[in-house]
Amino acid sequence: MTMSKTGVALFVYKRPEHTRKVLEGLKRNSLKKLYIFADGPKRGDDLKLLKEVNRTIKSIDWCETEIYQNEVNRGLAESEIFGINYILERHERIILLEDDCVPSKDFIDFMEQCLDQYDSEEKVMNVTGYTCPIRFPKDYLYDIYFTYRSWSHGQAIWRRSWRFFERCPIAFEKIIEAKNVRRKLDRAGRDIYFMLKQQLEGKLDSIGVWWTWSVIKNNGVCVNPVVSRIQNIGYDGTGIHCGKTDKYQVEWQEENSKNGCLRFPPRLEVHPLINRRLNTFVHGSLRERAKNKIKRILGFD
Repeated sequence: MTMSKTGVALFVYKRPEHTRKVLEGLKRNSLKKLYIFADGPKRGDDLKLLKEVNRTIKSIDWCETEIYQNEVNRGLAESEIFGINYILERHERIILLEDDCVPSKDFIDFMEQCLDQYDSEEKVMNVTGYTCPIRFPKDYLYDIYFTYRSWSHGQAIWRRSWRFFERCPIAFEKIIEAKNVRRKLDRAGRDIYFMLKQQLEGKLDSIGVWWTWSVIKNNGVCVNPVVSRIQNIGYDGTGIHCGKTDKYQVEWQEENSKNGCLRFPPRLEVHPLINRRLNTFVHGSLRERAKNKIKRILGFD
């Protein structure tokens, strides 16, 4: 049997209800095969939750599955790096979801159209199925837009672009010293600098930070939908790397999720106004987190 160009992967841990919702969304996408990477327990974990996740993924009967169950906890970064490398050895590109990213019924169709459209465009390094709830210019007539940063809420990566992935970039001190590097980071969002710092200090364990750095370093751009194909349900306090907030909640209406030919911009350019609105949105969330942190320190939260 001929191998598909695209491998679809789901990474799960210990959130059975979130996992079920993601699988319900994937089922409506008529998948033929799904790779699942299930991380193992940490010390003190609730093993009942992990067993429930395991039962859920093993009960899938609507598509072929290939399940990799870790006996020990690798952490999200190690698990995803292993999974991405495994699939890109067998497929030319990967669509990956974490266990809190619920896809619309046309998520796979949207991702495949974008992957096909920019298959040979080296500058385009990533496709994301999620978009932040920002306002788009009334005269913007396309179904996708470009950013300088990647978003990990349901994304796709080509084998050709993954070869640029760097997990251990230049030392943090050099990033500070190199003004041109800092300008590139800030253009993609001032939060990138602080997430890199957290990653280098061991306070964050996410390949999303390193992957965004790899895109920025190589002057790449990423594809994002104007209408989100992903609802991230992980900002409910159950996640490892995100707190509780409704900041990233999107108005996700099935009638907006349409199968059909997407309208692509004629040039691979980041729209300055959209990029500015996106960065303003994210920076606002940083201010909110800072305020919440102060409240916790002062004992008001």
